[in-house]
Amino acid sequence: MIKLRTAILDTSALIVLEYLGLLPYLSYFYGKILIPLSVEREFLNTKAPNLGDRRYENLLHCYENYFFEKCDLDTAIEMQLFVELYGLNEGEAEVLAQNQLLANRCEMIIDERRARKIAKAKNLKFHGVLHLLARMDIELGVCNYFHCVHRIKSELGFWISKKVAKEVYNRVLKAAKQI
Repeated sequence: MIKLRTAILDTSALIVLEYLGLLPYLSYFYGKILIPLSVEREFLNTKAPNLGDRRYENLLHCYENYFFEKCDLDTAIEMQLFVELYGLNEGEAEVLAQNQLLANRCEMIIDERRARKIAKAKNLKFHGVLHLLARMDIELGVCNYFHCVHRIKSELGFWISKKVAKEVYNRVLKAAKQI
């Protein structure tokens, strides 16, 4: 039996996947999905025009019915270091800090450039939400990747270049063909 890894989600991934109705599909890729408390707080308090009022209920549903868990190790010191040294916001700082306290065993789902740069420098496992959307399209067939990219750009105001979107999709497609 294949043991699925644990993921820690940052706020942007949580926003996008909840908005597109794709949060439950994470359980096909991960045995456990951890949500740091500051990420949950940012997610629930985000004031964006196209985000619905059901975020709390949708997240609660994931905690109750899928492999979602609150990640609440005491990371105050580590978070403060990531915020002060690297200028990260609390969400990204806590994702990195929680992973550090979990012996860097998790795959972090982070999109912010500075957080990804830190993860890469420390040789940590990470992906962005585009990677997950591509996998959901290619491996599960539950969404159309390019339609989702268009929606998060036009409806949520995320900036994603066409070049990056195509590169991520092609990389995931190539990896899927090798399995």
